Formats: sequence, structure tokens, C-alpha cells
Amino acid sequence: MQRMGIQRNIENLYACGVHENDVYKTLVDAVTKILNWVNIFKNTQDSEASSVDFGSENGVKKVAISEVIDIEEMAWAPKYGLKGMIDASVRVKVEANKNEPDVKVMPSEFKTGKVPKDQARLFSVPKSLRGLLYSTDEHSAQVILYTLLMSERYQKHVDTGLLCYLQSDQTQGIAVRRSDIVGLIVQRNQLANDIVKASRLQVLPPMLRNSSLCRICRHLNVCTIYHKLQNKSETEG
Repeated sequence: MQRMGIQRNIENLYACGVHENDVYKTLVDAVTKILNWVNIFKNTQDSEASSVDFGSENGVKKVAISEVIDIEEMAWAPKYGLKGMIDASVRVKVEANKNEPDVKVMPSEFKTGKVPKDQARLFSVPKSLRGLLYSTDEHSAQVILYTLLMSERYQKHVDTGLLCYLQSDQTQGIAVRRSDIVGLIVQRNQLANDIVKASRLQVLPPMLRNSSLCRICRHLNVCTIYHKLQNKSETEG
């Protein structure tokens, strides 16, 4: 099945300069780890392995997946002007103080790497730079946005999610806070406004020139080239 998927996307792999054998190995490793993750969280006999930390306010809770509702689920939330593809939408039994566990629907996001070293909380950077999140916060923000999508999709309040790092076999619980949602929606609106402005004026925002933020930005090369050309044009003009 993996080979068939690779063959269907062989042109994209060629465009990325990636060998199909390397992709196949990565896929096999990832699938093996995902299956191992599913076995751990569906088998609740190992209470330590299936425990997830949902942060200081919610603590460590035992988690058991009762159903995988969908995978790679495309969801829209017109209310928020958002859409995205959720790795897995799952129904989960979460340990509660009462006898019966809470049954919740939540997103589960899988990352192929390890938990990043930067563990700063969301929006810990200066207000003007809050949209440029460190890697850990970026992943957490992604899960938080998925809870908004699932709330719209399933018409029920979704306030938690799972963030799984396959390489290090670590799973983090993401508990949604109102302040997180407000900050992300503000950034979403700012981004939408900047995109409209850039398309109209054909001018992009100035470079941040912040090494700690720029070095982890996925647009570093494009941004640098663009501003280099822009500065050269202004100098010659």
C-alpha cells in the first residue's frame, strides 16, 4: 500500500529531490510507530503508558481510545474563517474524578520527530511577534485550531486534543484555554488582513531580522531572497 501511494506521488517526490526508497523507509517507520501508539492507547491495562499530561490545570489523566472516527478529515469552520485536515478524529475515554470516565471527541495530531526543546508557552514572545511561534507552540496551536474545526464539524464543544511525537514515543495532552483561542483568532485575522493588503499593494511586511525566530521559519529562504531583491531595487532606483 505504501509503495502504491509513493508511485501515485512520484512526480512530487522528484520535484522535491527525494528518493522513493527513502520515503518508503520513512513511511514504514512512521506506520509502525502509529500502530504501536494505537495499541498502547487502546490497551488500557498499562496505566502508565496510557497516561497523558494535560498541563498544570488539568494534570495527568489516563486516556483510552474507544473509536477512530475518521483519518485525514478535512474540516471547515466558516465561523472562524478556518479549514484544515485533521490527522485523526478520535473518541476518547478520559479518566475523571467520578466513577465513569468522560467520553470526549478530540483531534489527534501526529508528528514524525521528537518533542522540540523549546517548551515556552503559547504567546510568550512579544505581542507583536506572537504569530511567529516556536516549534512546540506551533504544534500546540495547530491542535487548538483543530478543536475549533471539530467543534463546528460535530456541533459539540471540543476542548482537548492529543499531540503525538512518534520518534520519541511521547504524547502530550492539549487543554484549550480561552486566551489561546483569542490569541490565535487575532493572529488569523491579522494574517488575512496582511494577505489582502499584500495582494493589493504588492508589498510584503518588513523583515523581522530576529535570528531566534527567523532560523526556524519555513519561509526563511523565500523571505531573504525577496527582501534582498527589494533592497537592491530600491538602491538602484
